[in-house]
Amino acid sequence: MKKILAVLVLLGLLAGLTVTASAEAPAMPSPPISLLASPRQWSSEYWVQNLGTGVAQVSANYYTASTGALAGTESFTIPVGSATRILPTLADGFLGSAVLSSDQEIVAVENHYTVDAGVHMIGASNGVATGSNALILPMITRHNSGFETKMYIQNLSSVQATIYMTFTPGVAGNAYSMSDTLPAYTMKAYDQSSDAFAPLTATASRFVGSARVTADQPLASAVDFGNLTATGGFKLLVTYDGMTSGATSVAWPLIMKNNSGFYTGQLIANTTGNTANVTITYTAGPTSDPSVRGQSLTKSYTIPPYGSVNPVLKYEYGSGYDDTYAWGNVKVVGTAVLTSDQPIASVVNEQNDAAGFMEAYNGFSGAAATKAVALPQVMKKRDLWYVGIQIQNMAGVAATATVTYTAGLGSSVPVGTQVVKTRSIPANDSALIVLRYDYGAGYDDLYSLGDITFSGAAYVTANQNIVAIVNVQKNVTTAGDYVAAYNGINR
Repeated sequence: MKKILAVLVLLGLLAGLTVTASAEAPAMPSPPISLLASPRQWSSEYWVQNLGTGVAQVSANYYTASTGALAGTESFTIPVGSATRILPTLADGFLGSAVLSSDQEIVAVENHYTVDAGVHMIGASNGVATGSNALILPMITRHNSGFETKMYIQNLSSVQATIYMTFTPGVAGNAYSMSDTLPAYTMKAYDQSSDAFAPLTATASRFVGSARVTADQPLASAVDFGNLTATGGFKLLVTYDGMTSGATSVAWPLIMKNNSGFYTGQLIANTTGNTANVTITYTAGPTSDPSVRGQSLTKSYTIPPYGSVNPVLKYEYGSGYDDTYAWGNVKVVGTAVLTSDQPIASVVNEQNDAAGFMEAYNGFSGAAATKAVALPQVMKKRDLWYVGIQIQNMAGVAATATVTYTAGLGSSVPVGTQVVKTRSIPANDSALIVLRYDYGAGYDDLYSLGDITFSGAAYVTANQNIVAIVNVQKNVTTAGDYVAAYNGINR
């Protein structure tokens, strides 16, 4: 039986790709196409991982966003356990979506990237299990010190969808609601930075908050969050996926402060009409400053109905933003767990102002943690790109995690080559893997193969529930935002 998967990709000039999935294979919401209403040359690629027992025969159908018309098709194969990188064969100017079908179970992640005025930007969009009639977008901004968002909403059904959008301020702005319609299988962008975007223009110049989207048909969504006027001429871009629901337990596999310039900012949205009482427990991991290593701090928030808060782990911002201010201006690399008496949703930004890097991932529902995670995009030294993998143990006892890497096309070792590594993760802690040979065997799980080029996938199993994120980064000194992040796909 064919497996159907939804994936999104940006191709050529303002090009995008979307795919629709069954319950067995996650769907990916539409990725951002353009940012800040400025046309620029976008390109996309997507990585498809084969989770089946035989070689996957995959076909892709590409659909135009505005009409849902079929714009092209292509087919490819994926070795067992590995992933194949796909550069869609579509003409410049295409904007739309794609549907992948396969005779094996597959998962996917997409990257979209551009060069604006000579400066690189990249974002990544992950899959969701199915479309939903209700979506949560925890981080929406307009004119916030140069930061803007652009929402992409896609109708996954065969009939027209009526959608309702409600914007709720957190730090700044006023509430607003609007409605729209989306024809079958089409996608539409809503650009908060444009003065033509009536909802936020009418309420206030600056807006920092969240949005909720409901519809009479299943939807998928993604949000671009970026700044084209950052200090030092940097242009920053992250992408996160719309969420189908909130959770009363949420995990953040990676939080940082003063980590070689990196820090994290978190936006937490109350997804209900009741006041939410939220407690965040931060734990400093083994690479943190010795003065705080292994310690935990808690911070509590009261979030009004559908409201949001925005802690930023940067000492210079003061105790009003830095939840770990009591630890001082020291290096913190660790994890966090949130508990709430009402469902909440969150997005975590990882940022380095001096380097011009920014990436983001969705907070994980504690209930979604499982003993297996698929990672469709794993690289080491592929065109200078590599990945860092953060695996969080959600249990109160130590976990043993086994990571199986499978090489695909583009590797300097034979396709299908596997490396299996086992790591022990302390209770409520995380393990960090960095696939760079110069980091040594303690970080590089592929160190035994030497300074190779690896392009493929990984699959993580554990004896306790885990979640994981993957940071994608290019090892260059050229100015630009060469980092992105995606959520591992729990199985």
